Amino acid sequence: MSDNWLVFVDTNILLDFYRFRGASALKQLKALEQNRAKLIVTEQVQMEFLKHR
Repeated sequence: MSDNWLVFVDTNILLDFYRFRGASALKQLKALEQNRAKLIVTEQVQMEFLKHR
């Protein structure tokens, strides 16, 4: 399998972290942090996230 992949994260995915509780949320955030070079997050998604959190 190739290691050349990218992941687009939309606003709903980011906002889900506020719905998760405890270790589950931390585990998901850690996974995103470890792979941040492969994430695509647009400016629009960032603005929507900040507006709705």
